[in-house]
Parts: sequence; structure tokens; C-alpha cells
Amino acid sequence: MKTCISDNNLMDAWRLKHSNEKRFTWQRLNPMCKSTLDYWFIPILLENNVAECQIITAPNTDHLAVKLKLSTSDVNRGKGVWKFNNSLLEDEQYTSQIDDLIKTCRNKYAMNILRTLLEYCHDVLLNVFFKHFLNVLYSRLKNVKKTFL
Repeated sequence: MKTCISDNNLMDAWRLKHSNEKRFTWQRLNPMCKSTLDYWFIPILLENNVAECQIITAPNTDHLAVKLKLSTSDVNRGKGVWKFNNSLLEDEQYTSQIDDLIKTCRNKYAMNILRTLLEYCHDVLLNVFFKHFLNVLYSRLKNVKKTFL
């Protein structure tokens, strides 16, 4: 077990939090025998994420449980990789559900998208119209100015 722990860069989460305590997760009274048989081995990289680790009673067993609580607030996640299971495309029930979902979303959001597009076009057209209007007005004013001079 030590070799496996070492080879995989693991550590005992309970021992990390309770380095000086002696606790056991299993015992027998006659003859008296105690042992730690239950562990949470975590990657060493998660050492700073162990918020809590306790030995607690467990129902319907002669062992005590090891309760582990990890903090995920400090975990920096990378970009990650997403893979699609292509075999789902051959599943008629799945593809039918996806088709229905797409239709529902399209119907639900189509009006919002159309409204946004129309508002954008309206703004662009007004912008173009006013620029054109101002250019025409400016050129006419220039001509009027020339006739009076």
C-alpha cells in the first residue's frame, strides 16, 4: 500500500490534519486489538484544499468512518477538454429529444432575437439616414451661403 501511495503522490488526509493524534477506525475488545483500516488518500496537490477531516461513528458497521471535506474555492481550473459521445447520434430517443429542445428554444427565443435584430437595424438605418440628411443639409447650406456672398 505504501508503494501505491508513493507512486501516485497521495497522502492521508486525516493524518494531514491530525499529525499528533492516535485514533483508530476499527477495534476488537477480546482480545484487545485496534487498527486504522479506513483512509481518505488524496493527491498531494489537494493538500491545501482539505478543510476538514474527522473520524466519526458509522451506522451498521464495526468500523468508524473518515469524513473528508474539501474546499474548492481556491481550485484553479484550466480550460478543460470537452468530448462529444458520437454514439448518441445513433440513439433515436436522444436525437428526438435534442430536436424537440432545439425547436422549443428556437420558438422561445426567436422573437427576442428578431426584436434585437430589428432594433439594431433601426438604429443603423437612423444613423445612416441622419448622416445622409446632415450631408445634404450642409451642402445646401453651402450653396445658399455662396448665393448670398
